[in-house]
Amino acid sequence: MTISTHRGITIVESDHPSGARTWAHEESGSGGIAHTHEEVIRQISRFLGPDPACALCRGHETEDWACLGIVPCSVCFPEDPVDEDKRRVG
Repeated sequence: MTISTHRGITIVESDHPSGARTWAHEESGSGGIAHTHEEVIRQISRFLGPDPACALCRGHETEDWACLGIVPCSVCFPEDPVDEDKRRVG
């Protein structure tokens, strides 16, 4: 079993090659399960929102003046590979 943290939340990874990775937020009782470490990071980022320690957005997401709106920061909210593939195709 391997234990790591992301933004103060503990991630527990099974030693089994196809084992699940789990995380739990102790204060709220929320948590999740994923098959890859990257998916756990995406789940935690979605749960916590923008990171105040982010060097890119400083917790205020990113302003997109072309769309006249606020879009998620690419560092705070890593995109799902499936979504990136969809954008390339169409």
